[in-house]
Amino acid sequence: MGKVSTYVRKAKMPKVFSETIVREYPKKVTRKWLVKKMKDWFKDQRYEVEVERDEVSGKLKGIIGFKKGIKIALEEQFSMSIKQKGSTTRVKLKFWGRTQKKAGVIAIASLGASALVGAASIASQKIQAKKFCSRFTEYLDSIMALNYPSEGPKRAPAPVPPPPADGETCAHCNAAIQPGWKACPVCGKAISTCESNCVSCGADIQPGWKACPACGNPVSSVTSGSKKVCLSCGQQVDVRYTICPYCSQPTSRQSEPVGY
Repeated sequence: MGKVSTYVRKAKMPKVFSETIVREYPKKVTRKWLVKKMKDWFKDQRYEVEVERDEVSGKLKGIIGFKKGIKIALEEQFSMSIKQKGSTTRVKLKFWGRTQKKAGVIAIASLGASALVGAASIASQKIQAKKFCSRFTEYLDSIMALNYPSEGPKRAPAPVPPPPADGETCAHCNAAIQPGWKACPVCGKAISTCESNCVSCGADIQPGWKACPACGNPVSSVTSGSKKVCLSCGQQVDVRYTICPYCSQPTSRQSEPVGY
């Protein structure tokens, strides 16, 4: 046991007040880091501080300290312990005030005005001690907050595509798609379902093709079903359209021959 621990543990003057603060945090931090932070903080508050270790294992337990008052006042003492269980860190502060020798003698003797001065001094220091406990809690919360795992910005869920007008689905993921889409919003792959046939050879052709890969002839604008492929931009349009709503060109415009 060190000098400070011995002094605090063996103090014989009566306690005038006692406060206990317990804080739990859903984060496991190193005891060495936390002890150093709190030790420096208590020193800034002009306390004499000493690190305490377990007598058997030698592990850090916490810190202990005291600060003497001026003349007739309280002597403030504290003991702070750190316990960890799983991913939780528990900090417990025991803070109390003892009468110093002069204050005790005056309180017992009740020497008129001097006794009143001593009582007023002790009452004032009790109030200051409560404020000190509040500052302790605020500082502890602030340094523990720095070590909480930060949560990144939550991503908005992907928008759900509106229901298809004619019941079409993606050939890759079977998600609902709409006419005119070139890629599936769910899987990101190009929409390449075969929905038309070459009028020359009957082979399947895909939207956007301008020539049949089977016979090499230009793709006819008329397709099976109620749609046709615009020869200008390759989009599927209603078979009744003569002007493509996508490119504003005639849907049956043929390519001009070379050298025209």
